[in-house]
Amino acid sequence: MKKCSLVSLLLLGALLASCSGGNDTVTTEADGTDLVTGGETGAVTKETYDYPELDCEGQPLRILNADNAWGTYGKLDFAEATGESLDDVIYERNRNMEERYNFVFSVNEDHDIDVATKHFSQLVMSGDDVYDVAYLRADTLPAPLTDGMLYDLSEIDGFRFDEPWWDSDVITGGRIGEDRALYFASNYFSLFGFDSTVCMYFNEQKFTDLDIEFPYQLVRDGKWTLDRMFEYVQQGMNLNGDTDFTWNAGGNATYGVSIWSNGYHALLIGSGATYADMDANGAPIISAAEQHFIDVTDKLTEHVFGVNGAIIRTEVTEGIEPFLNGRSMMAVAQVKSANLYRDMEDNFGLIPMPKYDEAQEDYSCYISSTQLLMTLPITSNNTERTAILMDALAYESYRDVLPVYYEQKVSQKGLRNDDSIEMLDIVRANRYTNFGEIFGWTNTLQHAIHGKVSTGSGDIASLISSNMKTIEKAIETTMEMVNE
Repeated sequence: MKKCSLVSLLLLGALLASCSGGNDTVTTEADGTDLVTGGETGAVTKETYDYPELDCEGQPLRILNADNAWGTYGKLDFAEATGESLDDVIYERNRNMEERYNFVFSVNEDHDIDVATKHFSQLVMSGDDVYDVAYLRADTLPAPLTDGMLYDLSEIDGFRFDEPWWDSDVITGGRIGEDRALYFASNYFSLFGFDSTVCMYFNEQKFTDLDIEFPYQLVRDGKWTLDRMFEYVQQGMNLNGDTDFTWNAGGNATYGVSIWSNGYHALLIGSGATYADMDANGAPIISAAEQHFIDVTDKLTEHVFGVNGAIIRTEVTEGIEPFLNGRSMMAVAQVKSANLYRDMEDNFGLIPMPKYDEAQEDYSCYISSTQLLMTLPITSNNTERTAILMDALAYESYRDVLPVYYEQKVSQKGLRNDDSIEMLDIVRANRYTNFGEIFGWTNTLQHAIHGKVSTGSGDIASLISSNMKTIEKAIETTMEMVNE
């Protein structure tokens, strides 16, 4: 789960140099080595990429990409430069790659994110070779997976999945079965997954008014935990003359934290209470059946979900209105929300999800189940060519696009201080993908737990027990397909 810290530091350094006006230049040597030279310091770092020889003879790279949803950044190509820094670096990346490999981008974004997988499945079932790559919503993958519609990416030459330009959490955790098959992957060619990562925001002005130190150092010291969050929640909730904590847009009550449906899962997963994981041999583990999961749900129910005023729930706006208007101390929301909060009067900061306690080794930030994952349809006849192109695009996105994405998030349109730059990189390095959702094993259980925990109810153990047979049957179906 944890990415190489050196990579994070290099990325952070490159971003800070960019923000300070350094004129970094990138040159590609004949051996494929990129030299990144700091304009102010003269420091040189190397990152090697051997671009394979390939001539696509003008053929298209055909990509299915779901229509942009919920303000999440998911654009893969542009017809022309727009003047926006992130759009333009993507445009330049694509034109440079088209020239290098003599192909053209053909991106279909005509289908809504909720129906794109159905469109994809219909084409594959009919045997039509329409797409080389399909970015599909993660929680819609169980059907095409079990129906054998996706290539095992580990059997295709050209991908370099052990390199940092691929999301190692998805690659390592997604390998399944006796042969460690891999049916989906993630990289920075699509920024949808990063934008969909759940973190926490806090209102700096409220912290200052209450004489509370900003939690950045707690994060650095590994001491940002549920207990600390509970302390802040208690200090942030206040009736302010209202008769109760029922939400009223024109009221005065303030809340500890605002949250929406996926935020409940993010708090659990941040505390190490996962639903399902894969062991080293590619065999599923139902981690929701472990005692730690019960302990976390009990703790959250006692201190947050069962306390009036501790939390304000909203399903549509990800807690935008309460936090934006200064009526919640903190917010559980996705990284994309930095842009949604850009009109907020008070300054705000970003931090990862809290750990269960200080003994927990790493922070863990859940990537929403609506993230888009890269797949290759079994009907494609260009898999090796596609692998070469997608790996090179992943590398160039990591090198050129990701720093601009950071800069956009921490500009005046988004986060507002250098501490949050560091925090954003910690979030990126500790993202977590819920494989129980992707393979369709734990979805019913998750909805049931959400219904219990969100209303402050207990007895989670019996709920898990009653769902185990259904989960085991779903796993059996998946494993039969994978190991056949």
